[in-house]
Amino acid sequence: MAAIKSALSTGVAFLIAMANASASENSPGWYTGFAASTNMAELKQLNRLNTDDLREEDEYNGKSTNFSAAFSAGYRLNDYFALNIDVSNTDIEGDITNADLNRRVRVEAKPVSITPGVKFFYAVNHKMDLYAKLGAAISFAEYHCSDSDNREYYQERGEASWDLSAALSVGTQWRLNAHWAINAEYTRNNSTLDFDSEHGNEIKVNYDNRSVALGLNYRF
Repeated sequence: MAAIKSALSTGVAFLIAMANASASENSPGWYTGFAASTNMAELKQLNRLNTDDLREEDEYNGKSTNFSAAFSAGYRLNDYFALNIDVSNTDIEGDITNADLNRRVRVEAKPVSITPGVKFFYAVNHKMDLYAKLGAAISFAEYHCSDSDNREYYQERGEASWDLSAALSVGTQWRLNAHWAINAEYTRNNSTLDFDSEHGNEIKVNYDNRSVALGLNYRF
């Protein structure tokens, strides 16, 4: 009987200690992090040309796979919620084609996105969390487009005014200790940027971006 009581006491003490540790790790506080990701984007470009001898609007389609970096910071409110902001810089580069014109052009864009939002947590155990982030991505970019078939000289450059779009992320976080954690995350974002080119043409670029990221977080 004494052995059973001792075992029960030890078990209760262990559970209390684990609960206190979990409460400490999930208590209100600031955090920051850095991540590297691979991005798969579907691109659509609409050209509204400032000339009478070409068709009014041309559409180009293509795909791009590139790498990017992101910085995040936030404040964890409790076990379940945090206020979060992500800042990312994505390099988009790829060929897009117009089947009607039998033409291919090379696109290079560097959108920067600032995404404030809310982060929701679900604790699997005292080490592992599942989470989802819902944010509003504010994006702007520089843009360069050139003829990749070299059949004729063609080049456009421009800068985009900012665009606002929804961004959704889901991921998992594994705590290494009270301060450090690693995470894996999937993000989906669809954004459309309007460029006024140096030649006076209006260029609209839509990119439907999916990214997979690995990161490291620090809890203050």
